[in-house]
Amino acid sequence: MYVDHPMEFMNKSCWRQALAASTASSNKKFTQEYQKVEQHLQSLLIDLMHRLYEEQVFIPQVDPQSLGEVLWNNVDQMFTDFISDEEMSLDTLKKALNRQTAALMTLALKQD
Repeated sequence: MYVDHPMEFMNKSCWRQALAASTASSNKKFTQEYQKVEQHLQSLLIDLMHRLYEEQVFIPQVDPQSLGEVLWNNVDQMFTDFISDEEMSLDTLKKALNRQTAALMTLALKQD
């Protein structure tokens, strides 16, 4: 969802321009709106981790807030890598994200 949906609206070139504008633009409103969307998506992922923790899906030592933040940071960085690399396919991105997320989840999930 986090990587398929954005590509429905813009191609890699447009995303690179949006990312550059969000960090370098003198247009404060654009920067704030871009960050607002990023924060909303991050919050959704963190909320999901909290719900899963409440359902006792994770081992007790897991901090769902931190886990959600780490997962979001990885998705966000991998998406940036994807839009920066003209040769990387969406399928390659999704496979890398699945592999990396699975590694983190292996550490966090209860082993029943």
